[in-house]
Amino acid sequence: MSWRMFCPTPGRTARVLCLSLVVLAGVHAARAQTPETPAIPVTTQRATLADVDVYEAGAGTMQAAQSALVRARVDGTIDRIAFTEGQDVAAGDVLASIDARPYAAVVAAAHAARDAAAARLANARRDLARLAGLANSPAASAQRSDAAASLVAELSAELRGDDAAIATAELNLSFCRITAPFAGVAGLRLIDAGNLVHASDVTGIVTIAQVMPINLLFTLPQQRLAAIRASLAAEIARVTVSTTDNPTPIATGTLLAASNAVDPATGTVALKAVFPNANRHLWPGELVTARLRLAVLAHSVTITPSSVQRGPDGLYVYVVGDDNLVARRDVKLAYQDDGIAAVSSGLAAGEQVIIAGQSRVAVGMRADPHPQPPPH
Repeated sequence: MSWRMFCPTPGRTARVLCLSLVVLAGVHAARAQTPETPAIPVTTQRATLADVDVYEAGAGTMQAAQSALVRARVDGTIDRIAFTEGQDVAAGDVLASIDARPYAAVVAAAHAARDAAAARLANARRDLARLAGLANSPAASAQRSDAAASLVAELSAELRGDDAAIATAELNLSFCRITAPFAGVAGLRLIDAGNLVHASDVTGIVTIAQVMPINLLFTLPQQRLAAIRASLAAEIARVTVSTTDNPTPIATGTLLAASNAVDPATGTVALKAVFPNANRHLWPGELVTARLRLAVLAHSVTITPSSVQRGPDGLYVYVVGDDNLVARRDVKLAYQDDGIAAVSSGLAAGEQVIIAGQSRVAVGMRADPHPQPPPH
């Protein structure tokens, strides 16, 4: 179709005007034929109301609830090692034994000395009794009676000394059986059978560590001290731990206490928590990440952290309305961690928040929402 059909006027100006009208008409016709812009697919979640636990994280080290280096208490030769490295031991289990024959001989000698002292004491008492029966006889004298009474007292004291010597000898004999002081796990053997040991030795036989329960030592900034005290008072001071390479919690315990002083060199306060550790996922000396619950935000509007965007004017989220049009909400957060964000203002529960695909949308655009379950 020629433009001359619409612009029959031969004048040059008229022809230009007519040609412009034709072009505009063509543009409008093309726009009329262009299909509507398709909706942008996005992933969404409903903002929900939930109680949010507020945590503070810090580095920590697991520590045995009890640990002891088991050493010999008498001198002698180790004649038996009775434990296997890494085995569980109960309180009182024999771990090793020392050649007991020298100490058994001392016990026997102590009993013999006591028997001799007992015989002398019995004889002295008989003499004293005879002198008491001859009190009015010329054969008796006060001096002899006093001497007999003194001998009885002396031998009685000697007998008590012999009893103490027997107790000491029997105690030393019992020390030849080296036992576990409490239930725990045996470490690596530090000495072999056949070696001579002394009570003064610094090196022991084995270390016993109690791992059920197990303790955690960790630190938090001193600025959190007031919140830590409040959580202890409210009995909500729960502690979770995770390994340094995996943020998923592997155990939950209870905060026992905070140190009575802040470390001025680091500006941190030391804390101690206890874990049942029934599954033994935690081990003494292990480095972990500790998270202490400091507070609970009741009935907070919660969203997934990935939905929160940061702009020059602050934080915001994109929401999809009932008409599937995208809108923006400027928000403030009361708390955020890797799993959840608690909104203090700017968003209502139930609104459909975009958690993925924000880079493809703008305010006023039409979205194709794909809902996901809310955060937990």
